[in-house]
Amino acid sequence: MNNPVLPRLSALRREMEERALQAVVFFGTDPHQSEYAAPRWKDRLWMSGFSGSAGTVVVTETEAALWTDSRYWLQATDQLDGSGIVLMADGDPSVPSLPDWLISKLSPGARVGVDYQTLSVASERRLSHILGTKGIALVSFESLLNDLWTDRPARPCEPLYAIDLHYVGKSRDQKITLLRDAAKNVGADAMFLSALDEIAWLLNLRGNDIAYNPFFFSYLLIRETDTLLFADIHAVSKELEELLAEEHITLKAYEAVGEMLREFEGTLFVDPASFSMALKGALSPGVRIVEEQSPVAALKARKEAVEVEGFRHALRKDGVALVRFWMRLERMLERGDGDEISVASLLYEERSRMPGFVGESFAPIVGFAEHGAVVHYSATKESAIPVTGRGLLLIDSGGQYIEGTTDITRVFAVGKATEEEIFDYTTVLKAHISLATAIFPIGTVGTRLDAMARRPMWEAGLNYGHGTGHGVGAFLGVHEGPQSISTKLLPVPIEPGMVCSNEPGVYREGKHGIRIENLILAVEKFNTPFGRFLGFETLTPFPFECKLIDVSLLTEGERQWVDRYHAWVFELLSSELNPQERSFLAAKTGVV
Repeated sequence: MNNPVLPRLSALRREMEERALQAVVFFGTDPHQSEYAAPRWKDRLWMSGFSGSAGTVVVTETEAALWTDSRYWLQATDQLDGSGIVLMADGDPSVPSLPDWLISKLSPGARVGVDYQTLSVASERRLSHILGTKGIALVSFESLLNDLWTDRPARPCEPLYAIDLHYVGKSRDQKITLLRDAAKNVGADAMFLSALDEIAWLLNLRGNDIAYNPFFFSYLLIRETDTLLFADIHAVSKELEELLAEEHITLKAYEAVGEMLREFEGTLFVDPASFSMALKGALSPGVRIVEEQSPVAALKARKEAVEVEGFRHALRKDGVALVRFWMRLERMLERGDGDEISVASLLYEERSRMPGFVGESFAPIVGFAEHGAVVHYSATKESAIPVTGRGLLLIDSGGQYIEGTTDITRVFAVGKATEEEIFDYTTVLKAHISLATAIFPIGTVGTRLDAMARRPMWEAGLNYGHGTGHGVGAFLGVHEGPQSISTKLLPVPIEPGMVCSNEPGVYREGKHGIRIENLILAVEKFNTPFGRFLGFETLTPFPFECKLIDVSLLTEGERQWVDRYHAWVFELLSSELNPQERSFLAAKTGVV
């Protein structure tokens, strides 16, 4: 069967020749720099066939390449096969960066096309600076994709809805006041927001324009006395529009944002990480721009007390659904009639029965045996394998509940585990416990905590390519910044109220993958003459797979931690279960 990417590359190169472009770059994001793009903006997928959530495609007159990180190396190798696109394993020291590769392929005077609608000011500045040293220019390729992608989907337009105050803690007016103060502090007349999660958080509104994320396409301008919301007017009910108007928030058409920016006068506060080049180009030359990180990122990362309680409620529901799923999974394994897709469907069924369930927080990762080693594996009808015989079943999944967002990974033993599988699982568990029990002074950044988690792995000669933890939103995105527990040198300390994931892992290509993930809450532990010290409270209640734990590899403190955790899981979930389910949970949470 011919790969559909090949004729697309040929058609693209003909357009490039007509427009005098020597290369084009596809980032696979939308005008708001969203992590997950709606179908309309999945240009990376359309151009390459690669369906991962991170990566960049570059096409020159004679070559094409995809850069993506280690989570997707195996997946990209498979999906790029026969496409004419070469995988560039981003993070491998032997692989050149995208700008360096372009410099090696292009001559001075070359033009590189980029969609300015989806290119942020910060990204343009970095890329343009490096290429410019060699006389290579970035230019906008307006409408190029529209000419080639003839069946390109339209922008989604799903209804918006308001979130009750008791779920979020602060009103729209309180949050907007904080941003007005932030704008005044830097001498700006107004603040402009592009990031969809920030607008949803600020206005206590949610939508459904992007799969797995309760966001809606919009922009927001906060002025001294009023606020303008640019969204699809058909997605906002008359009642909601009137409610917003009472709070001096005026609804404008999504497409009207360009006209507003062209007419704007004064000083504008923007976040260069989400403000697009197209929007910047709409501003008149007389506008003064103040570029700063949006204050919303830090504000929403530090959860309100009611948001923390929302996480507890959502995770308890999730735990109950997962216990019921595990019971049904074991019956499916006994029958021997399940595959990776049917396992994912079973899990969705149980979650969807819980009150307040809105949807999944991301596409579930269900990988059996060697598929578990594909970090972000996504089963299809063509790739799904039966979950039978023996092996490890890795399931990374999450739910969106009205109270909060969940994200959990567990590994289940199918048949008798090997010594290597048990050793790997126990070592990953030790790393998980290392982060869960960490004590650290206030001001500690995620990189240091990442090393604390990896120490048991390193001592065993193991490692993993992804980060140990990411922030999680409160009924928002399952991935949230600005904090990160990873090897990335980010100057963002972990602060009280931040909810993060704790997910070390190990992956043996062709054999198995193991990842153990809970959500954790940063809390104050104690004050001493030497300062304030923080730690973590584990929020996720669900058992570990005791069949895979080699107790002899655990210290006494680690063993006691597992026993205390399992006792807490049983205490928290058992009252929500029927007698049969309680007996099942009791068997899974016994002393190790």
